[in-house]
Amino acid sequence: METNVFSTLEFSQPFIKKMVENKKGKVVFISSISGLETASFLGPYNASKHALEAIIQTTRYELHEFGVKVASINPGPFDTGFKDRAYECYKLWHKDEDYFTSQKTIDEAGKMLLDNQFHPQPMIDVMIDLISKDVHPLRNIFPPEMIEKCKDYQNRQYELNCDEKDPSKEK
Repeated sequence: METNVFSTLEFSQPFIKKMVENKKGKVVFISSISGLETASFLGPYNASKHALEAIIQTTRYELHEFGVKVASINPGPFDTGFKDRAYECYKLWHKDEDYFTSQKTIDEAGKMLLDNQFHPQPMIDVMIDLISKDVHPLRNIFPPEMIEKCKDYQNRQYELNCDEKDPSKEK
């Protein structure tokens, strides 16, 4: 929460203030597809990105009357080293006897994620292109094949009963 929500807000405030004074500008927050869906063992990260998504959406409405545009970029799993570190560092504190989930289960989930990362250069190119545009969508998910995946996931949550698991979360 500190990094993905509070620090993001604190960092953006001086820029937003100037944009409001000038009655123009655009704020582009870097979120994640993790703010639009969830993944096992990433609850705190998912929560921070969901919180950021709520802030993006409300800030968009709050700043509209001042001529300030707000958007998000929602990258998918890119090979930046971030996810690799996330799945390595839990081993420093996780003990099977202390938790319901075994290290083996987390390792399997991590392997699936780590084996399906994209090269980051196309995402960087999209960011540069998008940021330079005057008008574009509020939410910008990349790679494009993740767009429908995120939309479908969100829609399914309204159809599931409390005793059901989302089919996309099945092994």
